[in-house]
Amino acid sequence: SHSIDLFRHLVGNPTRVTTPPGAPGAHAGKQLVINAQTRHEGQVIAEVRTPEGKVVDGFSRDDCQAFAGDDKTAAVQWTGGHVLPRDGVCVRFYLRDAYLYGFDFR
Repeated sequence: SHSIDLFRHLVGNPTRVTTPPGAPGAHAGKQLVINAQTRHEGQVIAEVRTPEGKVVDGFSRDDCQAFAGDDKTAAVQWTGGHVLPRDGVCVRFYLRDAYLYGFDFR
């Protein structure tokens, strides 16, 4: 799993966190699972990008089902599905009034 040291979002200011690129296809067919906690009206949203930085169709931030709550193993879901596509190698997280403690590909 990947641990993140206290990435926090301050109220009213969206925060972006981008994972380092992995090998193409390394996470294909796996689920993205997050360890996160939100407060008030907070949320965590994720999008999947190609090595060139292009958002993968069906896996944009608008396609993501926002996470709200407190969960150590919340599976992220998009309209494109819940398993990561072959061409996505980087995940960008958007946090609003949230703590993202870690993530994993399972």
